[in-house]
Formats: sequence, structure tokens, C-alpha cells
Amino acid sequence: MERRDSIMTGEINYFRKRFIGGFNRQDVVDYVAKLAKERNALRAERDKAVQDAGVLANEVAALRLELEEARRSTNESKLEALQSASRTFTELENAFEALRGEIDKTAADVCEELDLARGAIASVPRVLDRAGERFSELHAALDEEMDALRAPVAVVAQVAVYTAESVDEEPTIEVPVSEPGVFEFFPFQGR
Repeated sequence: MERRDSIMTGEINYFRKRFIGGFNRQDVVDYVAKLAKERNALRAERDKAVQDAGVLANEVAALRLELEEARRSTNESKLEALQSASRTFTELENAFEALRGEIDKTAADVCEELDLARGAIASVPRVLDRAGERFSELHAALDEEMDALRAPVAVVAQVAVYTAESVDEEPTIEVPVSEPGVFEFFPFQGR
């Protein structure tokens, strides 16, 4: 029976024995050649695996560099975006503060104007009362003036009627008055 052991397959091989001391030489040579062939195949696989591992290690290194570059670029972009947002926020905050200041000033001006308007509105009744008093004073003075003028005119009118009846003519009487331009000439027609 001839069975050969393969390291790779786990088979057990038996060498044929010779009648006189030892194993069949050709079996041993074939077995050694087979082992050498398998060893060479394993070395070739190992060398290929080492070469592939070197290529993969280079690819991993390149990918790590790309990843680091992407992280750095992303961090720079984030930093620029944050700085831009910070500047924009500061500008908005300054604009808000300026607007708030203007609104506060406008509100203070409006309150001041309202206070002035309230004061003016509150004084309107007093002004109207004073104007009413002044109109009353003027009306009373006008009434006094009119009364002062009516008495002399009535007397002159009676004299003119009396004189006209006695002369039978139309009299024209000049009446002196206290204010120039009011009655410079008073035409009177008698009855």
C-alpha cells in the first residue's frame, strides 16, 4: 500500500520498505520533491502576500494622508465658517445696539414731545378761559363806548329835530366824537 502524507492536505503517506534496510529511494525522492514543490508554492504565496501587504500598506498610508488632509481642510473650513459667522454675529450685534440706541433716543424724544403736548393741552382750557375773559372785557368796553356815544347823539338828534321844525329845512349836523374816523359827518333827516 502506498500512501503518501501531504503537509497541506493532512494525508498520511507510507513509504514502501525495501527488503534490505530502509525505504524505497524513489518514494523518498518523490516525497522530498513534492515537499519542495509545496514549499516553493507556499513561499510564492507568502511573497505574493507580503507584496500585496506592502501595496495595501502603501494604500493605507496614502489613505491616511488623504484623511489627514481632509480633516485639516475640514477643520480650516469649519474655522473659516465660524470666524465668518462670528464676524456676522458681531456686525448684527453692533447694528442691533445702534438701532436700539436710536429707538431709545426716539422714544425719549417722543416722550418729551408728549410731555410738552400734555402741558400744551392742559393749558388750553386756561387759554380759552383767559380768551373768554378778554372777550368779555372787550365786549364790556365796547358796550360802555357805545353807551357813551348814544347819549350825545340822542341829544343832538333832539336838538336837530327841534331846530328843523322851527326852520323847515333839512339840517346837516356835525357831531364831534372822541375817536377820529368813527363819525366825522352825521347826516340826519328831521321829521
